Amino acid sequence: MCEQAIRRFQQGDKQAFQQIYEQYYKRVYYLALKISRNQADAKDIAQDTFVQMQKSLIGLKDPKLFDQWMHRIVISKASDLFRKNKTSSFPEEHAVFQ
Repeated sequence: MCEQAIRRFQQGDKQAFQQIYEQYYKRVYYLALKISRNQADAKDIAQDTFVQMQKSLIGLKDPKLFDQWMHRIVISKASDLFRKNKTSSFPEEHAVFQ
């Protein structure tokens, strides 16, 4: 179902993103909550994640990789928030080493 919505969005159907949002919001929020351990931060991370996803989804070449792509964005947005706040540290278990 998500693959179809992704393809429709990539073809210009802006309403398809609403379907993706509804299907993935809880997953994104709970991942952000697991990382941040703070509800307000998790909501901010989720919001930033969906904004980034809407901007970047057009460039996702393989919709089958959506889950991995989405997780990387959540982790990136959490890292950005921690870096911006500098009052809390990014949990090491979620650090991505390349």
